[in-house]
Amino acid sequence: MAEPALDHEEFEQRMLLLMPDDVDYASLRYHTERSEHLSVRDSVVQPVRCGMEAGLMVTVWDRAGAGYAATSDLSDDGVRAALARARRWARQTAGQTVLDDSPLGHPVGDYCSPVQHSFSDTSLRERIELLVAQEVRLRRDDRIVDTEASLARVDIDSLVLTNNDGRVAQRFHNVFPNLRVTANVGANTQTRTYGGGAYCGQGGLEVLDRFGFGTAAERVADQAPRVGPHRPSAPWPACRASHRSRRTRPGSAEVRGSGVAPTA
Repeated sequence: MAEPALDHEEFEQRMLLLMPDDVDYASLRYHTERSEHLSVRDSVVQPVRCGMEAGLMVTVWDRAGAGYAATSDLSDDGVRAALARARRWARQTAGQTVLDDSPLGHPVGDYCSPVQHSFSDTSLRERIELLVAQEVRLRRDDRIVDTEASLARVDIDSLVLTNNDGRVAQRFHNVFPNLRVTANVGANTQTRTYGGGAYCGQGGLEVLDRFGFGTAAERVADQAPRVGPHRPSAPWPACRASHRSRRTRPGSAEVRGSGVAPTA
């Protein structure tokens, strides 16, 4: 993914020049998010999805009044307009807040996710080939009717500046692998997942080894077909004519049918 066309040092200097000095507290929070989503479903490589988001959050606290504004216009005029909106809200809420003084401080610090194996060390082709290989390993049983292997990368940059020399810069590198298998036996369908859409892996490609991505396909594929036979039960009220249960943690199961099917 290409980096945003923004000179961060020059941008920071511009923000400091625009920072109001005639209020009790002011902060500017710049946020960017870049993402790449890859997926292989049922032996078909899905379209690559890439995203880029950027914007600025403005906070003003003055005379026990608080105001906020946000903008994606990062020009000087765009930032001035956002500051004007925040000032207006601060004036309108002056004296109406619970606190007389701003609860926000002027911290200084920085953070960057530790990365051992950067995404940039691999090509798009190599990442897709990795998913193709994992998706093939999911198709281990004739009862499996749907399979997907996916990989998401999300990089987040955040810079907070305040009107009293506060500065916090943070850079997060996130990798989110996912496997999904759906099996069908008679009237019952069950889905097993690895990852389950959980956004919890900071780092680079080493996240895959950290959470056992390379050995998870067989386990998930073996669990999905473990759908027991339909068990007749007493009639349910019309509003509960179907049963559905879901557990959202990794290794989750989704069971659908006219009765309750045992899960592994």
